[in-house]
Amino acid sequence: MIILQVVLAPQSAPPSPGELHGQSRRALDKTATGAGQETHRVLFQAGPAENPALSLLLTNHQLHAETLDTVRRAFAETTPSYTTDIVYLKDQTLWPTWLSVPLRASHVDTVHAQFRIFDCPDDLRLKEPPRGMFSGGCGGPPPISWPFYHLLVGSIVSGSHGPCGLPFTMKRLVLDFPPATEDDLLPLGRVVETRWSHSPDEIWEEVFDYFSLDDAFNAQCLDNPRLEPAARLIRFVHNMLEFLARLTSDGFFYGRYLHENIGIIELRLDGEVYKTLDLGYHLANVRRWGSDSESFSRRQWYGNFLPWESGVKARRRELGMPAQGQ
Repeated sequence: MIILQVVLAPQSAPPSPGELHGQSRRALDKTATGAGQETHRVLFQAGPAENPALSLLLTNHQLHAETLDTVRRAFAETTPSYTTDIVYLKDQTLWPTWLSVPLRASHVDTVHAQFRIFDCPDDLRLKEPPRGMFSGGCGGPPPISWPFYHLLVGSIVSGSHGPCGLPFTMKRLVLDFPPATEDDLLPLGRVVETRWSHSPDEIWEEVFDYFSLDDAFNAQCLDNPRLEPAARLIRFVHNMLEFLARLTSDGFFYGRYLHENIGIIELRLDGEVYKTLDLGYHLANVRRWGSDSESFSRRQWYGNFLPWESGVKARRRELGMPAQGQ
């Protein structure tokens, strides 16, 4: 039916970073996710996604009624799915664009997010040069972790930065990382550190690889070199999400948003499933610290986790999400 085709038709993704010029974008409020670091590196759309049926709704009374009835019947027994495109300008910024939001909803079946990697044009670079974006320090995560965290949590929790202007939950989140469309995007996740030797006149350089590839990735990347940046990024994102999902004493405050709002997370490399993160399994197998734990952070975790656990499991069951693993 034509009406349904219009409602479900996706928008076009920005074909290149040059298309981002002139777009109305805004950064995340520093209080939205509970972590203020690197919020300026995610450039959200200025407002909610466009309503694909708006032109039909405004045509006349008859078409308005027919459109509402078509949408109601199409989603009477199912929840909608959303699609988003994320442009990652290497070591700089993330630019999410919602492509398909057929219906405003507080709970959806699937969100499909595609990450495309580009080098950063000079006119889109941040004023301060990124230093050590992939290297952690003082027990904290690498600075590049925070933009990805803000992108995920800001979209689903802050409301004003989501596709519909309100918080929402999803049964499944699919993160897809296609091959890069440009050459020479490496090093990605490699940091070169210059050190002095015992003699002040001699220095040497060391290369640190923060998410090196395993043998399976290496074999794939030999056949398609443009796949390596995507393979490195998916490995980094998986490691970050797995840490959050474990709800450790250091990560509970941040990881709880995943369990409250997402059923499972599926990571794909060029369309092929790489890893599936079963949040229900992680929730059922959290390492438990008692009230007599030796550190303050673990005692604090005990006081926060127990009252939260029963509520989030009930919420997940109500929304059809796994609460004990699949």
